Amino acid sequence: MATAREYTLKTMLFAILENIDRHLNTRVALMNKLLVKRLVLERILFSEIWSFNEYHGRELEFRISNEIQTTLRLFSFTIPNTMSSIYAICKFSDLLLIVSP
Repeated sequence: MATAREYTLKTMLFAILENIDRHLNTRVALMNKLLVKRLVLERILFSEIWSFNEYHGRELEFRISNEIQTTLRLFSFTIPNTMSSIYAICKFSDLLLIVSP
């Protein structure tokens, strides 16, 4: 009976934590999207005249937006996920060192 209760509580806790994680990731992605839009508009506003002649309106906005979004994705998701994976591997290898005779 206690194991069933434990399982149910841990399942509910996992579901809550997963929903919080998804919600926060969505908010970060939305904030990054809005930040990209602002940075694109600022960059277009303060860009040089030659860039308007080389790229036409939406193409320039798309190019700048793509560059900024790639950088934000790198620092918001890729690097933290990589660091957490490396940390998990190090913790697992420490456990194996302790367990092995």
